[in-house]
Formats: sequence, structure tokens, C-alpha cells
Amino acid sequence: MEYPVEIIGNILSRLGAAIDVVVASLTSRKWLEARRNHLHTLTFNSNDWPVYDELPRSRLERYLAPVDYNVNTPNLNILEKCGRQSLELLDLAENTITGFGPSYQKFPCLRSLSLNHVDISTLDLSHLLSACPKVEVLNLVDMDFATSGPEFSMTLSSNSLKDIHVEAIELSEVILEADRLKNLHLKDCNIGNFALLSNGTLRIFELDNVDIFPLDIGENNAENLEIVEVSNFTTFRSDFHHMIVKLSKVRRISLCFVMFEDNDDEFVHTEATSACFPHLSRLSLTDELREELQRGLLGYRQLENLVVLELGWKVISDSFSDWVVELLKRCPKLRKLVIFWGCLGCQHT
Repeated sequence: MEYPVEIIGNILSRLGAAIDVVVASLTSRKWLEARRNHLHTLTFNSNDWPVYDELPRSRLERYLAPVDYNVNTPNLNILEKCGRQSLELLDLAENTITGFGPSYQKFPCLRSLSLNHVDISTLDLSHLLSACPKVEVLNLVDMDFATSGPEFSMTLSSNSLKDIHVEAIELSEVILEADRLKNLHLKDCNIGNFALLSNGTLRIFELDNVDIFPLDIGENNAENLEIVEVSNFTTFRSDFHHMIVKLSKVRRISLCFVMFEDNDDEFVHTEATSACFPHLSRLSLTDELREELQRGLLGYRQLENLVVLELGWKVISDSFSDWVVELLKRCPKLRKLVIFWGCLGCQHT
């Protein structure tokens, strides 16, 4: 059966790895044409074929006709080669980016940008993001930032960004300006000060093993959040209560091993707090929050629409049993109760 070159291009794109694409394209002249003119995704990864590290740049550049690129080799300046092209996805790993100055729409079609263990200054990263006017997804994992002088802090600005995942970074300050951001996930980060500036579009907020003092996502964002998942998190009590009290539209809350480091005895107005969860249908908690619940973290009114309740424990005791009973009294429509050890349930909510 003869396939059009466009379909063959789609088949080759699903292979991804450049070495596999080259081998498959040797099937016939038609497949070779598809590789040259109709390829969408191509991956250069030294783990797939160590010879990549030994090839001259000119050999690698011959393959750069596709739309999406994944690069895990230091031999190629992918930003210089692919700029101003129809690049839609860029995934860089184990790479170095230097001297990326201000550039207006250098990547006009880029939708997704992922940097994993990339050596780049915070200023160059800011310029890179500004050069992508249509980028919607940003992943930053284990970045090697220049951490001296004023670049110890970072400001990122984007009018198109909708989803950001930040993992394993350490900075004194991060300011994120993203008017359309819907999903924010911070994991294994140590950030002195974090501030999100947006127009209240945030819907999903996830924190996992993060230290941030203080944390500011903006009142307008908290009011529109639908999913909040926080685990292994330490912060100021007053800051956390201030965010919780604003969750008027939240549908799912997961709080696992949340600790408070200050001695602030300020109470949130319980009537205002309990009125903030009319849409809450799923709740996951670990037992170290018992005291905070008694202080009005989730108020004292009925959780009228809660249907799934997950409770984690380290040691079964009479106090834990009493806590479960008190929570059950507040959930008249509960359909499912899960009691789990540690934080396992919260990690899979």
C-alpha cells in the first residue's frame, strides 16, 4: 500500500530519535523525501547514540528541517540555527545558552519550551521567553542559573504562557508576570520570595517540597483556583491562611505535610473561611493539620458538596479517630472515605 509523503512524515515523526528516523527513511526515495520535507519532530540525544557527540556541527545541521526539536547534545547551537523558523516545540537538555540578547519574536511559532539541566543566566532566560510571543508551556528543571550579583533574582514575563512547571531551582526571588497562566507547578524548589502577577486566570496550583517565604499568588488568582495541591511545604501561617480564605471556587484541595514555621496566633474569621468552599468535592489531608483545622483552617460549617475524603496518618491514636469522626459529621454527601498511611493518597489525588 502506497502512503502519501505527508503520512510517511507523520510516521517518521513518531519515531522521534534521529538515528531511527535515518534508518527508516532508507526504505525508499519516497520515505527519504518525507524525512527531508514532512518531518515534524526530531530528537538528537546522546543517550540514544553516543556518536552524536563526535559528529561535526555541519552533519547535525543537515537534519534540521522539521518543526519540533528535542536536543540533548552540546555540539549544536540550536537557538541560532532554528530562530525565525516555524519551530513549535523546543526541548533542550544538558546544554549551555549564553549571550542571548533581546530579540523581537525570534521564535514566532514556538508553543512549548522545555529546559532540563541547561546552563543559562536568568537574564538570558528572560530574553529567551520574551522572544517567544506564542509560547504556552514552559518547563524548567534543574537549571544551572548564574547566581551572583543581581541575577540571583529572576523576572519572567509572558502574555501567552498558560502552563509552567518549575523543578529543582534555587533563587532569592522569582517574579512571574503571566496574564493568561492557568497551571502553576513548583517542585523541589528553594525560593526566597515568589510573586505571581496575572489577571486571575490561574486554575491549578501545585506545590511539592517547596520552601517559599513569602508566597504571593495574588488575591484575584486565589479566588479563581479550582485545584490546590500542596505537599511537603513550609510557610508562614498567616500567609497560608490568607490564601485559603480566598478559595471561593475550589473543587479539590490536597494538603499533605504542610508545616508552619512562625508563631503567629492570628485567627482567620471562621464564618468567612467556611463560606469559601461551596464547590469543594474532594479533600485530602494528613493528620498534622488537626490543630490547624481546629483553629478554623476550613471553618466549622458543613462541607455540603464533599464526596471524596482522604485522610493520612503516621500513628493511629484516639485523637486521630476523634478527628476522623468530627470530619465525617461535616460531610453529609460523602460517598468515599480513604484512610492511608503517610502521604501516599495525596500524591495520587
